[in-house]
Amino acid sequence: MTVKKFGLILIGSILFVMLLVAEYLFCSVNYRFIRMGDLWTTDLICQLLAAGFCYWVFGRLMKEAFKEKIHLGIVLTLFLILSSLLGCFFRLTLQIANGVFDTSNPETKMVVVSSRDSSVFGASIEEGLNSIAYYVHFSDWDDKDKSCELLIPYSFYFEVGLGTNVELSLKKGLFGFPWVEDYRIMDE
Repeated sequence: MTVKKFGLILIGSILFVMLLVAEYLFCSVNYRFIRMGDLWTTDLICQLLAAGFCYWVFGRLMKEAFKEKIHLGIVLTLFLILSSLLGCFFRLTLQIANGVFDTSNPETKMVVVSSRDSSVFGASIEEGLNSIAYYVHFSDWDDKDKSCELLIPYSFYFEVGLGTNVELSLKKGLFGFPWVEDYRIMDE
């Protein structure tokens, strides 16, 4: 591989990672999938599509790397990193398109909080750069055996306990993945 090709790939990779970070920050606030099953299913499908797409696009480049005696571990590590990042890009783009192009009318659903937790991943940029994400969990309104989660701000986290009623304003999503447009905690 020539130095010029490597430089272009490096610049393209940096721009791609910057785009991915911007998408992640946007998606952490807007159009989040609410059903855990939707999240895991779309992640798996997008990762598999990304791996296939990366092999199709970069297969020839990988063969050139093997001809130049670049170690198999390095090539596979770069392939896995790139396909993982591309899978995240696909899923975040799907999430944005699902919400931005959604023309459905909002539906109101009442849910009851079954648990709550926090995580260092998934926090809103509006809460700060080193913030913690706060979630409440509840059963799906259509199937009580399925789980849903809602990202809430820190200010609401300690107001919400087990058994708290929450009113959701849901939209169906362009691809059928519901997302929360608005919510409010109901007084008991």
